Amino acid sequence: MAPVKGNVAELRLAGAGGELVDLWRTINSHGVADLPPNRIDQDARTLEVTVWAGCGKPQTAIISEGRKGYARVEVRGGKDDSVLEVVRNMLGPSSRGRRRCFIRSARR
Repeated sequence: MAPVKGNVAELRLAGAGGELVDLWRTINSHGVADLPPNRIDQDARTLEVTVWAGCGKPQTAIISEGRKGYARVEVRGGKDDSVLEVVRNMLGPSSRGRRRCFIRSARR
């Protein structure tokens, strides 16, 4: 993860072979991305997720396309690395082996 500013971070997106991943295509083909409490905004091309990171109150993150090869993640209520880790896992490889993109940490 590469911090950008305040409550915004970037997550590098790469396929299993290191190829670039199209975040918007992944969100739309995910199958469960639009189930509550998640919300897809087709016009803004964002995915809003509300997650509980194991302590404190649930927090909302807005996921959108960042610079090429990256997802932009804005955590409402302030940057929280545990929320970013949940988002990383949400977009990460399935433990059941379904083909999905995974996120690698951005190099600083």
